[in-house]
Amino acid sequence: MFIRCFIICAVVQSAVFGVIQNGRFEVADPNSPPYLVAPLHWTRVPHPQSNYLDDCYASLHTDFDSPNSGWRISHPQEGQYFVLLSTGGFDNVDDRNVKGAAISQEVFLSGGDIIMGSYFFGTTDYRPFFDFGRITLERTDDPNNWFVIPGTYCDVADVDSYQSTHYISPETNGWISFTYAIEPNQAGSYFIKCEVIDFSDTIYPSFYAVDNLRVCYGVPLYGDLNSDCAVDLGDFTILSNLWLADCTDPNTYDPNFVCARADINLDNVVDPNDLILMSEYWLTNYKAD
Repeated sequence: MFIRCFIICAVVQSAVFGVIQNGRFEVADPNSPPYLVAPLHWTRVPHPQSNYLDDCYASLHTDFDSPNSGWRISHPQEGQYFVLLSTGGFDNVDDRNVKGAAISQEVFLSGGDIIMGSYFFGTTDYRPFFDFGRITLERTDDPNNWFVIPGTYCDVADVDSYQSTHYISPETNGWISFTYAIEPNQAGSYFIKCEVIDFSDTIYPSFYAVDNLRVCYGVPLYGDLNSDCAVDLGDFTILSNLWLADCTDPNTYDPNFVCARADINLDNVVDPNDLILMSEYWLTNYKAD
C-alpha cells in the first residue's frame, strides 16, 4: 500500500523538552488529504536542489513493495506504521525533478539523553550512484553546526545495487536499530531530520524508512533487549526464545530474534549469566517520549 503524504511546509513547532513528538509514527496529520497520510508534528522538507520544490514524499505505511526491485518492507519495526521517505515524486511529477525528501522537527536534548530508533534503506539505483539515507541533528541557532547521528547512515554501496538493508540484516527483516548518547557539551535545541537523497543522478528512486524514534532517559546498562526503554516481560520473552543458544551458530537459535542482543555478557551463549544481568534492572521503566 503506497499511501502518500502532502502537507504545506510550515514553521517548525517549538521544541518540547526532551521529546520527539510522534516518533513512533503512529499518528497521521488530520489535515492531510484523504488519499495521503502524513506524520503529525513533522514538517516536510523538500530538497533545495529539486526542480519541483513542492514535492516531498514522506508518508505512513504498514508495508511497502519496492518498484522494479525484489526487496520489500514487510512490516513496521514496531506498532502499526512507519514513515517512508523517497527520492521519487508524485504521479504528476517526473522523478528526475526530485533530488530528495526529509521530515524535521525541533527537540531540546540534554546531556545523557539517548536517541534510539530503527531505519530501513532500500534502493532501485545501482553503483556508482550512491544514493543515501540518514538522520541528522542540526543546532537551531546555527545551521552550519550539524552532524549525522552515528549508526543511521546507509547508501547504495552499503547494500549493493538494487538492494536493501534486508541484505545486511535478514534476521530483523532489514530494520537496523541504533542508539546515540548526547554528551553534556552537546545539550541544546536541535532540528532532528530524517532524509533520503539522490547522490548524483535522479532517475531511479531510493527509500529510507524510520520507525520507533525516541529519546530515553537513564537507559539501563543491561536487559532492554527490545529497546523500549524498560526491562520487562518483552525482554524476558526474547531471552527465553534464545535460551542456551550459541550466538556464533545461526542454526541453534530462532532467526526472528537477534541473538547478540540477548548475549548480554558477550560470551556467545545465552545462559543464566545473562539472566542475572537482566534481573538487576527487572521491571524498571525509563522515561521516553
